[in-house]
Amino acid sequence: MSILYIKESNCKVGIIKKMFNIITTENVKNNSIIMLPFEKNRTISEKQQERTAIKIANMMYDKQSQNIVLASNLENGALKKMLIEKNCKVLDGRWLFKFLIPKILYYISEKQGKELAKCEIALMTNNNEENNLQMIADIAPKVKMVNIITDDIDRFKTIESYLMEHYGIIIRVTNNRRKALIKSGIIINMDFSEEKFNKYNIPINGVIVNINKKINIKLKRFEGINCNYFHTSIPDRYINKFMQEGLFNEFDNNLLMESVIYQKRTYKDIKRELEDVYIEYLIGNNGKIEESEYIQKT
Repeated sequence: MSILYIKESNCKVGIIKKMFNIITTENVKNNSIIMLPFEKNRTISEKQQERTAIKIANMMYDKQSQNIVLASNLENGALKKMLIEKNCKVLDGRWLFKFLIPKILYYISEKQGKELAKCEIALMTNNNEENNLQMIADIAPKVKMVNIITDDIDRFKTIESYLMEHYGIIIRVTNNRRKALIKSGIIINMDFSEEKFNKYNIPINGVIVNINKKINIKLKRFEGINCNYFHTSIPDRYINKFMQEGLFNEFDNNLLMESVIYQKRTYKDIKRELEDVYIEYLIGNNGKIEESEYIQKT
């Protein structure tokens, strides 16, 4: 599975390249680094971005690439939207976010000055794919209680019975909107929509982590933390690789790590790759969540 890393030029672009929208490509092992005929931080017309998006979509087909990683300065621009509209898969860090849930739990409990083993948590999910089930089994022995909030009660009851029978580990599977979340200090919303999430009673001082996408909390009295994204470290074993390929400091850490781990298929393989990856900070509606905010919510 190859990746297209796309960035703008760090130096002046010749008039011919600009005029004919000439994209240069450097192949690095199974991946490609695409240099756009744009100078960084220059305004680019919508028409030129549309032409570029068409070219990139065609390149993905020719190279049989399945994923795109955009440089940091392109992440919030029109090009990204155009690529998505052309059915290009643009990595956004959300896939990685999900597999970092065990580390996120440790991070939050540490910032709160609590032992994770004494924390009751909730996982809100209707996704019962194998990797999700394995992650629940991995988390359950490390916390006081896992509450699984789901519409698919029967499927998750299976893992509830399995953990109890083989390991003596108790988890709770429920869909009670009034009571399900009220005792959970940390709530991981894995895939509930904003509308569905806001139908549940949530603890006023809870820590909410939204994995799949940004969620706004409608509860007016909510005084807790609403986390919608994260920032992770890059292990030393990858820093030299990214520097040599001209990717380090040009691309977001989250996206670089997601791009190298995305090809791993089993939970065991993904967990191994993430052993020396650490959460540097979590991001809320107003940017980086400061340490003092966690302490206030204990």
